Amino acid sequence: MGGSVFYHGKPYPAIYASCLRALDGCPPERVIAIGDSIEHDVLGASRARLACAFIAGGIHAEALVDRWGELPDVERWRAFSAQAVAKPDYVLPALVW
Repeated sequence: MGGSVFYHGKPYPAIYASCLRALDGCPPERVIAIGDSIEHDVLGASRARLACAFIAGGIHAEALVDRWGELPDVERWRAFSAQAVAKPDYVLPALVW
């Protein structure tokens, strides 16, 4: 068949560039990416050089917290993040809109 493959979505940079364009002039240092996946959200933000807030109560909750709405204790976080492909700037227990 042939052709080029174009990936668009996290963690690929194109999605972040698209979002920054939509923010029409907002400097990247004033933007924060928020997500619960180290492999997608945190890695993507890191590649795009954006600050990132990681939600501990999301898909990695079982490894990090005993109850929803808690922050992971320091030792659990250290063990988990030692294996992570990227590190967030902030860790939040949950995100409630």
